[in-house]
Parts: sequence; C-alpha cells; structure tokens
Amino acid sequence: MEEGYVQKRKKKRNIPGIILLILGALSLLNAIFMGAGMDWNPNYVGGYFLYVYMFMVIGIILMVIGIIPVLVTSKKDKKIRMKLDSMSQSDLVNMFDCPGSGNKGAVHLIKLEKDNFLVKQRCPPKGGRSFRIPLTLKDQSIPHFRDTVFRCYKCGQGSTVDHVKSLGWWTLIKLSCPTHGNNLPYHKIWTNIFIEISNEGSPIKFSAESERQIDSISQSDLDNLFTCPGCGSKVATFLIKPENDQILVKQKCPNHLEKVRRIPLMFKDQCVSYFRDSVFRCYECGQEATVEKVRFSPRWTLINLSCPTHGNKLPTHKIWSIVYSDISKGVETTP
Repeated sequence: MEEGYVQKRKKKRNIPGIILLILGALSLLNAIFMGAGMDWNPNYVGGYFLYVYMFMVIGIILMVIGIIPVLVTSKKDKKIRMKLDSMSQSDLVNMFDCPGSGNKGAVHLIKLEKDNFLVKQRCPPKGGRSFRIPLTLKDQSIPHFRDTVFRCYKCGQGSTVDHVKSLGWWTLIKLSCPTHGNNLPYHKIWTNIFIEISNEGSPIKFSAESERQIDSISQSDLDNLFTCPGCGSKVATFLIKPENDQILVKQKCPNHLEKVRRIPLMFKDQCVSYFRDSVFRCYECGQEATVEKVRFSPRWTLINLSCPTHGNKLPTHKIWSIVYSDISKGVETTP
C-alpha cells in the first residue's frame, strides 16, 4: 500500500548490485583492451577474467537480493490495493471510526500520495493514527471527510470554521470549538478535497468582509477578465495554477502580448464557464480548437490542441487539474 516506501526500498537495495555490475563490466572491457595491446599470456588473462567474473557474480547476487524483497512487497502491496478498491460502504464508514474506542475523531490532515489519500486522524481517548484511502474512492469518501474534518482536534465534537488560509495545494482550517474555542492546531487539507467538502453540508461560514467581496464581483467584471483590454478579443488561456489564495491565469490575445490575471480562489466556480471557453482556444489566433492529446497528473493537466488554421504545432496548455476536471465535460477530442 505504501507506494513511495516500496520505490525507495527498491532503489536502495539495487544500488550495490548495480555498482558492482558496472565495475565488473568496466574491468572486463579493460581486460579486453589490455589483452589486445599486449602479448598473449593465458595465465594472466585467465586470472584477470576470473577476477572480473568474481565481481560480476557478486553484483548479480546482490541484485537478486535487492530485487526479490521488492517483488514480494510489490505483490503484497497490489493485493492490499485491490482489497481497498473493493471496499463496501460499511467498510469505508468503519475506516473513519477509531478501532480502539469506536469514536469519530478529527481528521486534521488529508494529503495526496500518488494513487492514495493519506489521512491523519486524532481520537481524544486513544490518540493519533493514520490510514490510506485509494484515490478511486474519493467521491464515496467526501461525506466522511466532511463529517470528520470539521471536528475539534482536542475533543472531537463538531466545530465551526474560525478562518481559512489557502496555500495553493493546501487549505489550512482553523476551527472554533464550543468547549476549547479556537486555540486549536490548523487542519491541513488538500485544496481539492476542501473545495468539495465546503460546498454544502459543512459548518463553514465566511466573514462579512468576505461576503461583501463576493458581492462586489459583477458579471461584467468576469467578462472583462477574459477579454483583451486592448482590442476586446476573446483570449486563449494557456496556464491556470493556484497561488496562495488566488488563481494565477496566463492569457494570450491573438493581436497582443501575453497577460497575467489573478483571480481570488473563492471565485473558481463562477469562472468555470470562462475557463472552458478560453482554455480550448488556439494560442496563435484565438479560435476554438479541439483537444489532440491530454496528459494527466494529480496536480496538472497538460493539453495539446489542434487548430483548424495552425494545426497542432502549438504550446502546451498547463491547467490545474482541479479546474480541468470542472471544464472538461463534453469537450471534443480529436480521434
């Protein structure tokens, strides 16, 4: 299950064998070149090759010693992943209950680790623990994340949000507990998860200042963000990335140079239709283009477009995967 641990272990165990194999190969080549430039001496050459073969055998043995445990661990790891992927809803519910007390503790860390979520939880009577949930079970886990993230770190009872700090991939949540107040550690939650659990059913409340800021953004303001101020043309958006509590957007007008915009993260949902309209436009001319190739990672989506005029010789659009998942529905892809 611990993918990062498996890879680190594999690399560490293989290094001695690889080094000795390289030394053996270099010694063998050296012997061949030396033998070609000197008088033939069977005793010397035979002894030299015996020395080289000793290195080769030791190297192969060490490689085997290093590889076998990794293969066994990887096979065991695969079985664990298959078991987790087939978990039932009741199994998922039990995962969020403390195995010692049966209580629902406070989840204070949700971190993406390759194809899993690393979850850290604290039960008031029993202390802290950690467990992993496959990325494929994200949607089924959202209600459980919502129920456990907004709990007091010290006592586990439901709490309200005092304030939130957005740090790109991370969202730091300060809670206010009816018993312990706001003298609590921050909960560190992957931003993608925070966005989903704070949409509905959560105790999060924005301050009056934040509400006034939201109300101050009009539809015309959003329209202006995605049109060129110089000529009024629609722009092509080729970069979207989180930057603290904002979304950094890079755009290109067909008639002017590139422009950088910064949009508060809280307006992400209002901008989805604008992102969808501008991301799938040709970088050179701004006309609508089709998707030729998409490469995914948990954080980034790289998009290669094909324009009717300029073909597919265009810069790659680098889009924050959270935004891409919102804008990609119904997008036409080149066969």
